[in-house]
Amino acid sequence: MGNASQTDYVNGFKVFASEAGTNLTEILTPDRFAFPKAFADGRIAPFVRVVNHWVNCIDAGCESAPGMQEGVYTQLLMDLTHRSSAGKTQLSVPMRVS
Repeated sequence: MGNASQTDYVNGFKVFASEAGTNLTEILTPDRFAFPKAFADGRIAPFVRVVNHWVNCIDAGCESAPGMQEGVYTQLLMDLTHRSSAGKTQLSVPMRVS
């Protein structure tokens, strides 16, 4: 995966694959993964997509995945990564967040 743009975190990514010993070939991504609008800050489009998914699930009365529990766990992993790096030490990672 790669993106020639250093300012957009979402748009412009390309996915490549190859069999062992062969050249990389671009794999076209389905249109459903494209973001319909580009924002000045490339992080906004995926955030909007997740929020819209949550709202649609609330309206339909169904569970959302990823949900808040996955979000909290992801934040914990990022926090532990920063602490580990800052302290140059290994930290234990809990398997679940209650």
